[in-house]
Amino acid sequence: MCRASTLRARKAPCAALPNTARARLRRTLVLAAQTLLIRAAKDAKAGQPLDRLRQWALDLAARKHRNVAVTAIAARLARIAWAVIAHNTPYRSKPAA
Repeated sequence: MCRASTLRARKAPCAALPNTARARLRRTLVLAAQTLLIRAAKDAKAGQPLDRLRQWALDLAARKHRNVAVTAIAARLARIAWAVIAHNTPYRSKPAA
């Protein structure tokens, strides 16, 4: 979860986060990914426009096993969360092309 650039910038080791907190964070990201996938499928079925993240999630779920797709989505959400925190900018979704 910790990136090398933030470790150098903050001088704080990644191990400072307790194991229970890391497990809770992973669980939360997986639940968020499952919710994103379910919501994207419902929105696509209803004909509502999807942003690039939800479209990518649906495409991935069509190609891979559901659990693999959920894990990949959770990893992407973690990278998005890190970027939002590291750059101190709000998340702006882009419409699917």
